[in-house]
Amino acid sequence: MSQRCSVWASKFGIADIAQDRVQWNKDWERCLKSSMQKSSFVFEGMRYIGGATAEEREEHLPKVRNALVKGQKNVHELLESLLGRGRFDTMWLLLEEPERKKHLFHGLEVASKHSFFGEDGRAYCPEITLAGMLKERGNAYIKFIQLFEETRKSVGESDGPFYLPSDWWDHAVDDVAKPLSDGDQFVYTILTLGRNEFICQFIRGVAESFASEVVHGGRDIDSVLKVMDEDGAIADGFAKAMQSMRDKPIIRCENCERSADELGPDTRFMVCSTCKTKLDFSLHYCSQKCQKEDWQRHRLSCGKKKVSKRLPGTAGDSAWAHPLLPEFYREQLNKGNGQTTSIRSIGPGTPQYTRSPALQHQVSMIEADKDADYFLFTPSREPIRFVIDDFFLKLVFRLMRTDAMSNRDQQGVAPIAQYLVKAMAGSPGLSKDTILKQMSEEYGGDISAKLKRLEEKGPPGVTFLERMSKGMTAMGPKLMNMK
Repeated sequence: MSQRCSVWASKFGIADIAQDRVQWNKDWERCLKSSMQKSSFVFEGMRYIGGATAEEREEHLPKVRNALVKGQKNVHELLESLLGRGRFDTMWLLLEEPERKKHLFHGLEVASKHSFFGEDGRAYCPEITLAGMLKERGNAYIKFIQLFEETRKSVGESDGPFYLPSDWWDHAVDDVAKPLSDGDQFVYTILTLGRNEFICQFIRGVAESFASEVVHGGRDIDSVLKVMDEDGAIADGFAKAMQSMRDKPIIRCENCERSADELGPDTRFMVCSTCKTKLDFSLHYCSQKCQKEDWQRHRLSCGKKKVSKRLPGTAGDSAWAHPLLPEFYREQLNKGNGQTTSIRSIGPGTPQYTRSPALQHQVSMIEADKDADYFLFTPSREPIRFVIDDFFLKLVFRLMRTDAMSNRDQQGVAPIAQYLVKAMAGSPGLSKDTILKQMSEEYGGDISAKLKRLEEKGPPGVTFLERMSKGMTAMGPKLMNMK
């Protein structure tokens, strides 16, 4: 159907997509949020088609059903390729929002043009909106297509169509007399088929728009593809981090430190009224009991200064949007009073194990010289000051250094050893053996074996930190600026 044949566009004065596509979408999303909130209203608005003759019903139902079966098969094959070999989900999450929005809009246009009910199909698919599909930094669309695939899989091999679950659409005929008349049953059946066919067309339109961009190139997709080509594992890591990001801070009790998920869905947090009134600052408590227990600590700043425990994930945690951020880095960020601290301030961290005398000496040297990234020693114990100039390389080196010096599992030891060997093994008085011997004295264990295992996982000639740095150069600013 074309714009001129749209029942709902005529009823609500929705703009013509050919004249103003942006206003067209705004009008539709407004209607979906207001007038079309109840599926029973939408059903009632289309109930008139139940007056079709038996011959017309026999003609239209098979036509729409066959189109849906064919469309679902084609979309499944497309998604199987994109989500599997194409790693569509990783690339989608790494795109900038305007790029994702462009592809989603194209999907809406394709569905509105080619689906059986034309743009009226939007009335039966309120979950398909730009705002909705852009939620969770694009992950909402990934979840939507995953639901499509999971639903297809759940029905097994079948020659018939399958239907995406929808609590909204399940109530479409709640207000209609039961049992349904032949006319009402026809309306519900054909709208259900049309709804799922619109979904197919939308998914296909988005996927094909995205695939075209990959083939023909573009500034944003090219940067994503570059990261994936250089190191797919790093790209997957960034995508996973973005997938896990929160849209808003969580609330925790300032005393017991528990969230609503831990306390129960009926939890109603209270705030310190004095801080809220004088400072416009919310300090949350789950009960009067917890507020009373925390008073001895809070009374020193109450109404005078914005002070909180900066609990993980809360507004006081400067990294609240990033639940996968390593704890040692979260601590460094929070030391800056909510502002991102400079790399210079990323220190050795608080140890979770007893440091060796050699490592404690290293720690004391880098704490005294915050511009130095590490100190290596010649066989005669002459110190050689090591400094990295590249911003992101310096950042990832210091993060790994903090992990090695503070965390019990010391996962950062092998990456910094690998980079130090590559960068400094040819310097006067230094070799691979002297560097690894020093690090074994500092951290204990067989550093050579750890280094060998790390090198087996990556491409030859490129260190883990260099790969991480390249990934952060392309994706790091995008990831850390999202809140």
